[in-house]
Amino acid sequence: MVIGGGPAGRIAAIELAQGRREGEDIILVEKRAAGLGGQCMHAGCMVICALNDVARHLAQARMFYEDGIVTTPVTFSYSHVLDGLRGVQTKLASIMHTETVNAGVTLVSGDATVSRKVVTVNGEVYTPDSLLIATGSTPRVPSIPGTGLHGIYTVHTVLSNQKLPSNLVIVGGGVISVEFAYIFAQFGVNVTVVVRSSLMRGYPAHVVSGVRADLANVLIIEEADLHACAPTEPGSGIVGSVTIQVDGEEQSIPADMVLFAAGSRPNTTMIEGIECNAAGEILINERMETSVPGVYAAGDVCGPPFLAPYARYQGRAAACAMLGKQIPSRPKVVPQAIKLHYEHGWCGWHDPDESDLIQAGMPSLVGSGSFWKIGHTSTGKSVLASQKDGMIVSMYESSPVGSLAAAYMGYLIENGVTVQELASMLEVHPSPDGMHWLAKYLAGRV
Repeated sequence: MVIGGGPAGRIAAIELAQGRREGEDIILVEKRAAGLGGQCMHAGCMVICALNDVARHLAQARMFYEDGIVTTPVTFSYSHVLDGLRGVQTKLASIMHTETVNAGVTLVSGDATVSRKVVTVNGEVYTPDSLLIATGSTPRVPSIPGTGLHGIYTVHTVLSNQKLPSNLVIVGGGVISVEFAYIFAQFGVNVTVVVRSSLMRGYPAHVVSGVRADLANVLIIEEADLHACAPTEPGSGIVGSVTIQVDGEEQSIPADMVLFAAGSRPNTTMIEGIECNAAGEILINERMETSVPGVYAAGDVCGPPFLAPYARYQGRAAACAMLGKQIPSRPKVVPQAIKLHYEHGWCGWHDPDESDLIQAGMPSLVGSGSFWKIGHTSTGKSVLASQKDGMIVSMYESSPVGSLAAAYMGYLIENGVTVQELASMLEVHPSPDGMHWLAKYLAGRV
């Protein structure tokens, strides 16, 4: 049995179905009425991609209008955007359902509770031979006054609001926060981001700098304590502002919508008898097995990095362990990306010691998605670092293909490829990806 049909659980269920022995049944339990796909499909990656496509289109259309290329100002319908998004989600969920069932997985819809190895779904009790818990994560909401007001949303509920706000306050300074900040700002909303510490704390300096550049029209308030969400007037039940404290002084920020995007917590409230840490993350060993023999866990429910590709890796690893097969090696380099005006992709990053590393950077190349930016903003930035023997150690790229660059560079770093080897690569031209040119330069330095 697998609980949770997101990236980790669905992949695991299909792997189990393909490797099962005769007479074994694979049951996948999913509570989401909208179908399989998990948070990635219904409240995360795909939602960001869909809204970001529209946001970038609007930004480009405005630029073309300013340049006289487009002669009519561009307007859009937010309600139609949401309707179209839900239509595509429904189609994708249907494809996932068909694919999963055709693989030999039995789907059960309902809420599951787990007590060690005993699972209850819709009143029916199951005692599976092996159990995988892949219940994902839920948004963190602080315990402050006013979070129950109308107009308060999380990344799981934000699409339920059919109207754009005038003043949006986003609470949180991580990836999801800045992605929604860029989107709503391009939609014409007055956006304020409230951060308890600093924006993108703990991320590479190049990433933080690139994100700030893309959020030039967003007000960012850092080192701020959120005290309360306040109604428009006493008893109205509708949010009208948030109260924060900065440098010991209290401030009120207008807000007819508040979006909490301040991180996630593992979804383990329905689980008992399985060891978790203080943050609620299920503890697992190198074989993805929990404190209860025969019970495994994968994905966000085990804690960071809260990335769909990593969750899929963990799902495959858990399925292999349950089948008694060799577990795929854990990736040491995890590529990441943030989708704003450009894609900010990076991997293998650490604070470089100039005595140990050779590093070079340049503006990202001009290509599809960046040509018309030359007269308005930058074409992005590419940075590559290697050891003195040429071994690649880290990269960052801000460009229309930054996430793709991070993916293949992560693979090269994982496999010990040098800049000398990468320098022989023949690129496709024109492309905004600058990694191969930096490799050629660093190879000469080496």
